[in-house]
Amino acid sequence: MPQTKGYLVAHQEVKINVQLNGKISGFTDLTITPTAPDLQVVWLHARHLTVLSATLKLQSGSTVPLDFNHLPPIPPALTEPGNIHTYPELKRAVWRATSEGEEGELGIALPNGIVRKVQPPDAGRTPATPKEEAKREDEYEQVIISVEYEISQPGEGIVVVKPDDTNPSRFPHVFTSAASDIAARTWVPCSDYARDRCTWDFEIIVPRVLYAGAARRAAVAAAAGDDDPDALDDDEGDSNDEEWPISVACSGQLVEQVVHPDRPDLVIWHYSQPSPVSVHHIAWAVGPFVVTEIQGTPKANDREGLDEDDEDDPDSAAQDDGPKLHALCLPGREVELAHSVGVVRQAMEYYTATFGSYPFSTYTVAFVDSLASGSPTFHGAALTLFSADVLHPTTIIDQAYETRHLLAHALATQWSGVNLIPKTPGDVWLTTGIALHMTSMFLRALWGNNEYRFRLKKDMIRCVAEDYQREPISVPARHTQPEPEQLQFIALKAPLVLHILDKHLRKSGTSLGLDKVLPKLFLDALAGDLGSGANYNTVHTSGFMRTCRKACGGSAESLKTFFDQWVYSSGCPTFVITAIFNRKKMAVEFNVQQSCHAANWAKKEKTPWEETGHLRPHALFEGQMTIRIHEADGTPYEHVLSITESFKRHEVPFNTKYKRIRRNTKRYQARQAAATAAASGDAEAQEDVAMMDVGFSLALWEDEAEREKWRVADWTEEQDNVMSQATYEWIRIDADLEWICHVEFDQPDYMWISQLQRDRDIVAQLEAVHALSRLPSAIISGNLTRTILVTNYFFRVRMEAALALISCATEAEDFIGLFHLLKLFQSQYCFEPDTDTQDPFAFRCIPKTNNFEDLTEYFLKKTIVKAISMVRDKEGQTPPVVHQFLIDLLAYNDNLGNPYSDTYYLTSIMNALGHSFVAVATKEAGQLTEAGYEEAANNEYLQPAIEEVERYMSTDRLVPSYHNAITIAGIEFKVKLTMASLMPNDHGKFFVYTRDGNYPPVRIAAFDALVILSLLHEQWPLVRYFFSVLRNDSSLLVQRRLAHALLQSIPVLAAVHDLAAPEMVFEEEGAARKGDALSNVLKALRKKPGRSVNFRQAVLQTLTHPGIDAEVQLCLLKLCESTIRPEGEPLMKVRIPARQSIVAESPAAAATPTASASFKFKPFQDPDAIPKITIPSRSSVVSPMMPATLEPFEEPPQEQYQYIEPPQEQPPPPPRPEKKLKLKAPEPKGMGPGDHAVCRTTLKKLAKDKHSAFFKAPVDPVKSGAPGYFDVIDHPMDLGTMTYKLNTGAYESADEFRHDFKLIVANALRYNGADSVVTIQAQKLGVLFEKVWARSALTVREMASKKGASGPEGSRAVAPAPTPAPPPPPAPAQVYHEPESYEPEPQAYAVPALPAPSTSKGFSLKMSSSSAYDRPAAPVVPTPPVAPVAPIVPAVVLPALPEPYYSPAASPIPGAASAKIKVKFKAPAASLPVELPPAPAPVASTSVIKVKKPKRPKTTHFSDEPPKPEVYAELPYAETYTDNAYYPETAYAEQSYAEPTPSVGSSAHDDDFGEHGAPKPKKSKDKSKDKSKDKDRERKKDKGKQRVKEEPIPAVLPPPAYIVDQSLAQVPVPVRPAILDLPPLTHPGDLVPPNDPIDSKKAKAIVNKMKKEHEAFFFLEPVNPVGLLANYFNEIKHPMDLQTMSKKFDFGGGQAYETYGELFDDFDLIVSNCEQFNGPNAEATWYAQILDRTWRTEWDKASRLSYNTKRSLVSLMKNLFNDGSAFPFHHSINTIIDQVPDYYDVIRKGDERDLTEIQANLKADHYSSIEALQADIELMVTNCQTYNPPGSPVWVSGAEFLRLFKQGIGKIRVDEGKGGTKRPNGDKSGGGGQSKKAKY
Repeated sequence: MPQTKGYLVAHQEVKINVQLNGKISGFTDLTITPTAPDLQVVWLHARHLTVLSATLKLQSGSTVPLDFNHLPPIPPALTEPGNIHTYPELKRAVWRATSEGEEGELGIALPNGIVRKVQPPDAGRTPATPKEEAKREDEYEQVIISVEYEISQPGEGIVVVKPDDTNPSRFPHVFTSAASDIAARTWVPCSDYARDRCTWDFEIIVPRVLYAGAARRAAVAAAAGDDDPDALDDDEGDSNDEEWPISVACSGQLVEQVVHPDRPDLVIWHYSQPSPVSVHHIAWAVGPFVVTEIQGTPKANDREGLDEDDEDDPDSAAQDDGPKLHALCLPGREVELAHSVGVVRQAMEYYTATFGSYPFSTYTVAFVDSLASGSPTFHGAALTLFSADVLHPTTIIDQAYETRHLLAHALATQWSGVNLIPKTPGDVWLTTGIALHMTSMFLRALWGNNEYRFRLKKDMIRCVAEDYQREPISVPARHTQPEPEQLQFIALKAPLVLHILDKHLRKSGTSLGLDKVLPKLFLDALAGDLGSGANYNTVHTSGFMRTCRKACGGSAESLKTFFDQWVYSSGCPTFVITAIFNRKKMAVEFNVQQSCHAANWAKKEKTPWEETGHLRPHALFEGQMTIRIHEADGTPYEHVLSITESFKRHEVPFNTKYKRIRRNTKRYQARQAAATAAASGDAEAQEDVAMMDVGFSLALWEDEAEREKWRVADWTEEQDNVMSQATYEWIRIDADLEWICHVEFDQPDYMWISQLQRDRDIVAQLEAVHALSRLPSAIISGNLTRTILVTNYFFRVRMEAALALISCATEAEDFIGLFHLLKLFQSQYCFEPDTDTQDPFAFRCIPKTNNFEDLTEYFLKKTIVKAISMVRDKEGQTPPVVHQFLIDLLAYNDNLGNPYSDTYYLTSIMNALGHSFVAVATKEAGQLTEAGYEEAANNEYLQPAIEEVERYMSTDRLVPSYHNAITIAGIEFKVKLTMASLMPNDHGKFFVYTRDGNYPPVRIAAFDALVILSLLHEQWPLVRYFFSVLRNDSSLLVQRRLAHALLQSIPVLAAVHDLAAPEMVFEEEGAARKGDALSNVLKALRKKPGRSVNFRQAVLQTLTHPGIDAEVQLCLLKLCESTIRPEGEPLMKVRIPARQSIVAESPAAAATPTASASFKFKPFQDPDAIPKITIPSRSSVVSPMMPATLEPFEEPPQEQYQYIEPPQEQPPPPPRPEKKLKLKAPEPKGMGPGDHAVCRTTLKKLAKDKHSAFFKAPVDPVKSGAPGYFDVIDHPMDLGTMTYKLNTGAYESADEFRHDFKLIVANALRYNGADSVVTIQAQKLGVLFEKVWARSALTVREMASKKGASGPEGSRAVAPAPTPAPPPPPAPAQVYHEPESYEPEPQAYAVPALPAPSTSKGFSLKMSSSSAYDRPAAPVVPTPPVAPVAPIVPAVVLPALPEPYYSPAASPIPGAASAKIKVKFKAPAASLPVELPPAPAPVASTSVIKVKKPKRPKTTHFSDEPPKPEVYAELPYAETYTDNAYYPETAYAEQSYAEPTPSVGSSAHDDDFGEHGAPKPKKSKDKSKDKSKDKDRERKKDKGKQRVKEEPIPAVLPPPAYIVDQSLAQVPVPVRPAILDLPPLTHPGDLVPPNDPIDSKKAKAIVNKMKKEHEAFFFLEPVNPVGLLANYFNEIKHPMDLQTMSKKFDFGGGQAYETYGELFDDFDLIVSNCEQFNGPNAEATWYAQILDRTWRTEWDKASRLSYNTKRSLVSLMKNLFNDGSAFPFHHSINTIIDQVPDYYDVIRKGDERDLTEIQANLKADHYSSIEALQADIELMVTNCQTYNPPGSPVWVSGAEFLRLFKQGIGKIRVDEGKGGTKRPNGDKSGGGGQSKKAKY
């Protein structure tokens, strides 16, 4: 919602007349509260409606008409309607039409004076408090605006369902839809913002009843094409017509229902919504609904107290203490409604008891016919609109779970999602997750804990698999709603994150967890304490985190870490865990290794940065993991492991001291003997029997004969022995589901079986089944079969066990799994066979009559059928017995007497049958063989299977199944066989199901079949039919699904039909690599079907159809991107004055022709007053210092310039008449063919290089995942733009081309940083650029030299134009001649024309230049060196300057009439680390004049003669820009943190350069002194020049109209310092342990040093909140400055800071506060970041040993190393580990130390103090004395070495205590850091 809207809506009243044909008329009253006194226009949202009038309602009751302006968005269209290749234009137009009207489409003008402040209360009232008075001053009186409107063509916010010729019995009704975020504005003028809430009143006028005759007449009219508006509202029904009363359901509470006072055939329904909600949550439905009240269940005590007479009274039996609940459905669905909605009452009771009061007074669920419209479920306030297909009869089993889940979730959304809304789009995960978490809690109470935990574990498995290349569930910087696909993933992961958050809070804080947080959240929302105004009842992620910490306690840091890992980052961890039992330590050693596939993928070198930058995958997840060890005595012991590293070894103590109890290892006789002994009283036998599979025993297999029938395998004796040696039963990893992770943990199969049979946790059993499926064997198959047979197992586990048997149904295991599956089905659901068989391929099952009363057996039966169909042999074929089995199930299916429908059971058989005929490649085979295909095609069971499916489909046409599920399954069956080439591709079989009138899901399945089986470039009649359906079909759902199917068919088309073969691209090294597969596929798709005229025409007709759906249009635009070559949009035509051609001005210039030119620019307005600067030369050699041709100077359109040829030495040609100005075409200006060829060749090489992928096109911040790109990069550049500029002749020279490429590299470094993948690719591309550029330029020069080029750059040499008549000789001017030692290059420079002054005095110019060989390389555009030229003496003629700046003829140069100008050529120094972008417009010359303004006299009047300034004209190289407005002086000022670069406008001085421009050697500066003094010293170096203030002014000045007005001078803009682009330094927290006690003396010294830094100016004292800083403390809650930090050292004896971490946090707070308040691009922020680098540098020095201390320690260690006692410690223990193999059993691995390692660490500055070194020495000796017995030689050597070491350390410490050791430069060592000698 925009912050400048100027008003808030307090209340809105809607009064509309709704007709069943969709026409709406009425008006709405909006009560608004102005928030600004200057509110003049109220903007409202209004689309697809006609505004009739707008009035202002006064308090007196009168109305005032208001002016209004309705501006609906312009429909998207193409400028070339017949050109489909311009679809990018249409795509942008669609986006623009959606985004237009963000502030509103309806503007209503308010009269002046209507906005008034609230009047003070009367004198008799109680006086208001000062707080209330202050609040009243900002309040304004409310204004009521009334808008009358009507709707003739409903928009996307209104769905109209009417009968038609294909559905004549459909009931007409109208309801709202939430198809998009802008749907609400299509039915009512409103403020359509999610956070703009108000109270509502509704008066909806509808017909009283609907007559059956009226509905029939409407259907006939629709069939005839006549849309009669009164067909459905005919009140004259026949006497025999059936009638249905019209009902209205609306958000809010029903107030009354009255008959219209004027028309008795109309009824007024009045609803009121007293709770503020947004228009997004306002829903209503009008139609002939049947209204039912959802009754509550009678309570037990109430039932006992009922009398027999009261049993028939429903009011006495039900206890409805909560809100009133109602359900609405269309006539004929009453029975289904009563069976489906009972769960709503149960959910309401649970939610109100657990989470708090319901936020509204009533709740209604309405079931509408939304399937055809494709409208999603509409979650309105107190009203939810469902599709009627959610209802189901009592005979349907499968739909019951989904329906109850949907209804429970819809009710939970009333708490979180309607009443509580997200504050930003990044908080959508929170409201979505809370609603789903509430739903899960209710379903756990409804269906049991086993179902809840099973679903939770399966969701975690799905989340781990899908959280790959995904965005985090919360993106704080998101400004738009997430995509639908991302919303689905958020709905999956968000409740899982809340689940593990609940576990985290229960362990770290209170035991209630979210059960305490959520009620508090909802209570605050009900009380109105959760935000106000636009943030009313909004929830934010950070606020939710604070609520969790306040409600449950715990560590704030751990909670922040949790949210950073699971909310703000993506990816899920994978743990590889191994367990080893250490008998010596009686402990279990766990090796825990963690990885994240999402992070690993992002780190791959070939992964583009655009695909990973916004994903933020988390590499290392931290937390606590629970390990549960079931030890030998059967007791589970829990241990908590702290996960903080990617790999760590944990030791867990073991408690039981005896071995594992043997069980499940004997045959049946041993079991029987144990049972007999237990019955006789043997206590030991009783204990053994008690431990045998309590609760999960199977009496069937106690008989040996039965075991033989089932082919049950037992353990061998060898396996018995191994099992008897096991020390524990089994181990559980993350038993409480505290992690969303994948765990790879291996333990023996007998342990998994023990876990499956003895652990009662459903998740433990599920993990065991999945693990056993990876260990196929006969024993595993038997145990899985046993799991299926034992009914005490949860039915979901039994289903998983049936699927796990597939792994045992292989030839290697003799198909034992298939045998058990068939045996299971035969024994449970089939008639007994005549003879039992042991052969799995000899089964023949005749099924019994279906009986689905036991729902668990129903689901298990379906799963066994599915598992049998998935069995394959080694060739990938299904065994024949499976085909016969499935065909028999269809043929002999009998559902007589079954109270439940067998629809979904039959569909599961048909799906299994189709899957069984499709051959798959096994892991052993790798791919299908020809024999496998032939065997599948010649299958004798194929035709019977097809016949059975056809029989069921024919029956379904006559007697439709529930939702035509059998027909849909039959279509899918045929699609599978057709794709497997087992059936002919007959489109007619599917086409008949696509006709309008069929059930929409059937049509969708048929369309999917046609799309996937037909090629878009071959079946043109079918393709035309597809696009005709997209334009004209009556079902919007079918249109959308067909559009998605066409789009999804593109990758299928590319994968199945192999459109493109991979290309081979050869790199420069000669290695071949595979080409870009995606680009190859796109090329093939744009050939087929993209080049088909029929296809393009069909797409164009559909895209431009006026009634096309927005979602369909978006899908087609995506389809165009893949199949049709795009064309660019026509560029805007902008008239730009062309440059003038070269024209002769005077014949005098031809008298003395020379090779160099003299240029003169003059305005045409005053041709007589043209001062000139002429620099003639005596050599024809072109100077490399400046280009031979002058760069064009861009001037405003009204200013034009003429070119005048210089004098030539040759005799002049005969004079020619003056020619008129000629216009030049914008061909490659200033760039010869040679340069153009070099640039073109270079671009081609760069485009083909593999490193150019990031830079081929302009950066799209949204698509490329580069938020804020244009905030950081002001001048973007890419190779595509460079190509365009080169082709259009925008480059004046090759130097500009090269500068643009350098800009690409600089932008990459500036935005991404030095370590980014993008920057590395840019740098590699830059290396290639230099190679290609040098090679191409050399080739061009050689070619030019062969052709006789006249200059060193022959391609760039410009032939002299015809010499015109020279102009009159210039006025006399002072000419300054340089000494003979000066050797400048010949070059002509141009100065702009200035008005002729009153005086004409010359100026002396001092010019100096450097040799072409001495100057450094140019930072932007280097020029190839040329041979030196002979010395010349240039003559510089300068004009007299205009009047002073305070005279009427103002001039920017005061006193210029008598000033002196000194001109110097200056060579540029080293370039800045980051190159700056080019100036906005090219400049005629790169000369710069620096003017010294004299100080004004201290008088109040101006003297007649102004002071004489001294002007310096510096003429640097061509590549140095001179646009002061773009490159201010401060951008090049010398700074303390970077080497200054002398350039235009810089503060570098002439004295810094020696002869020929070479830099003088600089003396080393004392770094300990203030840098500001160095700057002052630099400013005072040249006292002879007496510079007061420098102002760089380009030598080519703007025209007089611009230089006169000083108010137009632009303020210098600071440029980001180059040092900030360097890699970041190490944080002090990584150098010094943050938890160590602070050394106050050292820390205070560093803080004081920070205060002396130049950049610390802004941070020396606390902020004074005045002026621009007035709201500083509103944004910054925790201010900090250096003065406050210094004061903390003086409190409490210098111990205010107890640890280093507190000090580091305070300094980090200074930097973060500055960045938060000023923004990232402010100068103060740059100062803070530079100061932060200095802070880190100082702590890096302080964390090291001082030079002398380190030298003393190195000397000590060297002496000790040569001592005899140190011999055992010279080398690592690993060198002799074979001699001491048990060393690491005593000494923990990683604690070993040796002197070689210690000395290396000491020299590498790894020790920050003497104590750290001493700790390693003592650890080394301790290890020695721990492993070796006391008194041994090695033990004695260790003790002696430690004594010598302590003695030496004591001496060093005594020396340090004597005032500190001296450094070589005289400074004390103090806190550390290396001296200059140490650095050398």
